[in-house]
Amino acid sequence: LTQTNNEVLYINGNASNAEYALQTTTFIARDLNLTTNYAVYFSSSARIGNLVNNANGSWKIQTTINLKDGNLAPKIDMPIIMEVPKLRSNGTVLPDWTYQLSSRDPNSDKLRYRLANLDELGGGASTNAAGLAINPNTGLITWVGSGTRADGLYSAGVVAEDVDENGQVKSKTHVDLIFSLVNKSQVTFTFPPGIPETRNVIVD
Repeated sequence: LTQTNNEVLYINGNASNAEYALQTTTFIARDLNLTTNYAVYFSSSARIGNLVNNANGSWKIQTTINLKDGNLAPKIDMPIIMEVPKLRSNGTVLPDWTYQLSSRDPNSDKLRYRLANLDELGGGASTNAAGLAINPNTGLITWVGSGTRADGLYSAGVVAEDVDENGQVKSKTHVDLIFSLVNKSQVTFTFPPGIPETRNVIVD
């Protein structure tokens, strides 16, 4: 296993005052066995201290790689920090926030979705945000009771798995992210022609 690249991008600032840093590290592995499932993870014990859940806790972002028949793991298109409104567009309380996870499989395998388990969240006393759920078939995320919860940053993890014809998991992709729950109204956005729905759109 050889590291070929390690790039750090500072968001809205520099190394000393950025809102956060986005690190991309690239490794190359050679002579892999096509019949072996490889578990790959990146872990640390340095979650930020102002999270509502999992503050100062560990994290363990991971994937499972299965190369048989040219298989590739699912792709998830999701920001690492997502603002979640507590209000509807008319200013009334939005009881349960929903979000359609954007995910695809390069091999067109069937996808199955779930919340990250304890090991994927970092172990110990780690939990997903209370009330969070995801539809295993559609990837629709629902945060029950989000509109009445305290403002703040909530830790969460979601997983997309591709499965074979017998429902057995072939590989997985895991996203560890932060929901920023804010006392704002939701914005309804309709994609105009020519803009793919699988990309993030920022509306100011």
